[in-house]
Amino acid sequence: MEVRRHLKRHVLAFFRRIDQWMLGPRYTVRRLVLRKANPSPVLSAVDSVPTRVINLESRADRLRETEAELAQMGITRWSRFSAVKDSNGALGCAQSHAQLMEQVQCLEPAVMICEDDIEFLVSAEELRTLVSEFLTNPVLDVLCLAFHLRLPPHAISSRLAITADTATAACYVVKTRALPMLRDSFVEATQLIQAGKPLGLVAIDRHWRKLQRRQLMFAIPRERAVR
Repeated sequence: MEVRRHLKRHVLAFFRRIDQWMLGPRYTVRRLVLRKANPSPVLSAVDSVPTRVINLESRADRLRETEAELAQMGITRWSRFSAVKDSNGALGCAQSHAQLMEQVQCLEPAVMICEDDIEFLVSAEELRTLVSEFLTNPVLDVLCLAFHLRLPPHAISSRLAITADTATAACYVVKTRALPMLRDSFVEATQLIQAGKPLGLVAIDRHWRKLQRRQLMFAIPRERAVR
């Protein structure tokens, strides 16, 4: 048991060094941009963000619960997206997110994607503040209101941090420009799952770490907003 714990510490330390080596220069440059970024008036209105809820036809109960959660947050501009049903839940999830990305290509300026088993952990006012800060920062691409981390994030304000390590696609806000890259990531994850690759590596919320490390800037609240 002691040997196993020792090995685990070394493995985690190794991946932490790799992440620092890969991400350090990128975050240093992007942080400078973040400090100097001017708010974009086009992206300043929270009300301009529509919400799509991924829901199986057979789970009307979950849809009712999610509708109540959204109402509590004052979110009225939402619609249901019919989830893909598959005996392999991870595959159905990947196909659902990928197909939804195809449908929301024309939405402006961003869209919030929610799965149908979410619970908001913040007030409606705090949610509006978080989303507004994300929308008005031109450097940020995706805001994961629900997240799961192995490595500590990099704080950029009193409310938001950036990360290249978040899993969980339960609830996220994505700007229009990032939709094609998310779609490609989800499509590729679908193909890898169908090929029988390990879900711990290729489920959509694992596979999109490639985007976080190389192409898109993912933000999270410093305190989890959704679970």
